[in-house]
Amino acid sequence: MSSPRESKEYAETPAGLRGMLFAELSDLRKGITTPHYAMAVSKIAGNVIASYEVELKQDLLEAAKRHNAAVERQTLLAAPVAQIEDNSEDAEFEDARV
Repeated sequence: MSSPRESKEYAETPAGLRGMLFAELSDLRKGITTPHYAMAVSKIAGNVIASYEVELKQDLLEAAKRHNAAVERQTLLAAPVAQIEDNSEDAEFEDARV
């Protein structure tokens, strides 16, 4: 089944998606396209947006994992320093007893 009008090319970006949706809305108002076709376009756009959301959530999850790993490394590196500080306090206490 073909489009009720000539096909247009849009950039595969959020701005291109917005442009496509607004053009479809304008064509619907002018009677160039049918409500059925406009609904199909909007459903496809919704699926594209959902795929972007999945990608963003995956990127956020990976960033959080990298952050947690960095914090864990810093904690492990700082642990021996804390132990040295604890031992030095014990040494000062022993010096005072002597």
